[in-house]
Amino acid sequence: MRKRAKQPSRNSQNESLISVKKKKEKVDRLNLLKRMHGTPNLNLLFLVILLLTGGLLMIFSASAYFAYSDSNIGDTFFYMKKQLQWIALGSIMGYVFYIIPINTLKKISPILLAGGIVLLLYILPEALFGNTVIDGNGDSITSGLQMPFVEALNGAPRWINLQFFNLQPSEYVKFAFVIYISAWLSKEKNNKDKNADKLKTHLQNVVAPFLLLLGAVSILILVQRDFDTTVVLVLCILAVYYVSGTDFIHTIGSITILVSSVIFGGFALMIEGYRRARLETFFHIFKYGPKSSPDIVSEGGYQVFNGLVGIGSGDLGGRGYAESVIKQGYLQEAAYTDSIYAVIGEEFGLLGTVVIIIAFLYFTSIGFEIAKKADNRFSSLLAVGMTSLIAIQAFLNMGAVLVIIPFGGMPLPFFTYGGSSTIITIMAVAVLLNISKNQK
Repeated sequence: MRKRAKQPSRNSQNESLISVKKKKEKVDRLNLLKRMHGTPNLNLLFLVILLLTGGLLMIFSASAYFAYSDSNIGDTFFYMKKQLQWIALGSIMGYVFYIIPINTLKKISPILLAGGIVLLLYILPEALFGNTVIDGNGDSITSGLQMPFVEALNGAPRWINLQFFNLQPSEYVKFAFVIYISAWLSKEKNNKDKNADKLKTHLQNVVAPFLLLLGAVSILILVQRDFDTTVVLVLCILAVYYVSGTDFIHTIGSITILVSSVIFGGFALMIEGYRRARLETFFHIFKYGPKSSPDIVSEGGYQVFNGLVGIGSGDLGGRGYAESVIKQGYLQEAAYTDSIYAVIGEEFGLLGTVVIIIAFLYFTSIGFEIAKKADNRFSSLLAVGMTSLIAIQAFLNMGAVLVIIPFGGMPLPFFTYGGSSTIITIMAVAVLLNISKNQK
């Protein structure tokens, strides 16, 4: 008679299952730690550290005169120390976006964007029904409807006072929008077919809602008198959409978005008097240069003209660090904010300005290389978006200071003094480093 095989006891089976489960949990923890603490792109990391260090030194040079001469400050290191605080806070926030799994970032992208839109909507009532003017001392005075904690600068209500720093929601929205649109477009599939029905479906189901969302957010930013941020946002989002597909349908979609944005932007540019004046000033100074009308130079073109004078006087090698003349009242606060590139040009000459251009070109090439090596579609689009967010802003700022394009109020990433801009820039870099750490 055949003996029956002995069956394992229920307890031994449970112990075996528990053992397998523990091993799986251990492997999952190790994989999580690997994703959290993998080796990022060191070229990008070192480049950003150099740019931030150079930015700190230039902010000190450009702001020391202004800070010392201000009776309310009287500390030549004031703005440099504040910028160091923004870098520290940005590094903390950046670390969060460095360790967060990319898939989690994709899942929470609607929440991130919704939070930014809520902040824009909070400022909206004052932007619409408040009346902010600049008095003789250059301070912004607001009458009419005023929202709690909302602050205005240069006649524009764009900031929410969080006590330890002023948050500019439009800066955060650019960052959140790039994440959201990358997640959305990562679900789209390329299709080489030129079928008219498929093109119509794509335009209706993708391009139309894409434009509606982009238009709605752009309007919320525009009513805060922030045309420059709107331009950067549109260009970044267009870049992400453009690289999301190489088929005929995406080509038509890109052209549709571009043409719609140009028409909308042209209308927004012309309906505001100060924007038209800025455009007229640009064409005048671009045409006449040093022979520009004294009326233009003393009013709307004062900052632009003096920036050009500073860059021109820098010659090939510059006057030397901290030896700039235009920062001594000729650029006002723009010396360490929007026009800091002019101070760099005066102190380090043509060589210094070219080095900055090369640095941002190198940054762009690293970002696109990270996008190329990304292991999934979302990461690839996200890397393109974050790279564009920084690179487009940098080249537009330098182009405006050099009077290649009309002057605006956009910062130069890593160099311009400012809380929101610095923090968001570091967070964008952190996302790039996050994507790069899983690559070979």
